[in-house]
Amino acid sequence: MYDVIVIGAGPAGLTAGIDAARSGLRTSIIEGEMPGGRAVKAPVIENFPGFPEGITGADLVSRMAEQTKKFGVEMRFPEKVIALDLSGKTKIVSTKKANIKLVHSSSPWVCMVRSFWFLGKPNF
Repeated sequence: MYDVIVIGAGPAGLTAGIDAARSGLRTSIIEGEMPGGRAVKAPVIENFPGFPEGITGADLVSRMAEQTKKFGVEMRFPEKVIALDLSGKTKIVSTKKANIKLVHSSSPWVCMVRSFWFLGKPNF
């Protein structure tokens, strides 16, 4: 059972997982492919705070993944979410491998959207 389940391990999902775990919440991040999303393929990221000279996407994602381990986040990949049951007190995130439970508490429920929209055009 977890306090927070993050769906998607792009930079936003990894950051959400790190922040939740730092706050003492039992946290899991579920990713359908590999952590990093589109950022992992970027040859250089120049707009991420703390790297004035820029950093490769792969290096940034590697550092972020190290931080998730440091704070005890459980990373589940490749594991695609196939269903959500948000009806009861205990929320359930289903993947092909498991039913993962989120305890009912005042903790946040975090869900990252994987599709990218630019000016209303899907997957631009």
